[in-house]
Amino acid sequence: MRILVTRPIDDAQHLAEHLHRMGHQAMIAPLMTVRYRPIPDLERVLDRAQRVLLTSANGARSLARATDRRDLKLATVGRATAEAARRAGFTRIDVAGGDADRLTELCAQRYNPAEGPLAHIAGSVVTGRLGERLAALGFLVERRVGYDAAAIGELPPPVADGLAQGQIPAVMLFSPRTARLFLDEIERIGIASRFTRIDALCLSPAVAEMARGLPWRRLLIAAEPAGEAMLALIDHAGPNGTPPPGHEPAHEPAGRG
Repeated sequence: MRILVTRPIDDAQHLAEHLHRMGHQAMIAPLMTVRYRPIPDLERVLDRAQRVLLTSANGARSLARATDRRDLKLATVGRATAEAARRAGFTRIDVAGGDADRLTELCAQRYNPAEGPLAHIAGSVVTGRLGERLAALGFLVERRVGYDAAAIGELPPPVADGLAQGQIPAVMLFSPRTARLFLDEIERIGIASRFTRIDALCLSPAVAEMARGLPWRRLLIAAEPAGEAMLALIDHAGPNGTPPPGHEPAHEPAGRG
């Protein structure tokens, strides 16, 4: 089965390898490009921090680019981010359950605000309220921007044509921002009506909610916000896939407002 992968190129290539081993063909069309940047005042922040928080694989890569230190104590939002950190050489990692709420819970259970600040290495666009929630628990969070994720803008013509002709029966969406960029591009090129034959594979309910602006055949949501759960959705996607128990087809688009 052909599957559209919309992640930035580093993550997309890694995912495409998994899909190939599963017997599928990945079509890669990143909707954002990642540009790493120097992190100001990083060593002072790291010296003070009891733990470094990473909420994306790009955050792990940006930290690895910005410092040679690999003795840092990290806390990652989920397994995929932890794996990116391990590939970069970090070994002291606590792993949360896959979203910001679970990362907040991990910090509350394992760390003490009196033992020092938490450093959060993130992108220039941050979704969610991780910093606010941790501050309410008494933590000082020092956020530093390690990368920008800029919108690319257009789908490659072979991908747009494949979607219009019903040749790509599944689209993987990993963030609300990616889903919004994808919807905007589909509306711009005027092929929204073709999506009654295409399934959306969404990392979380928040991603699915943003994706509802298209008349998808089905909106499938991963059982947990992790890469393995996204891959498990593939068994339910496409014309021969069986929807998960209790799932309702998404025949009618909903507004995004």
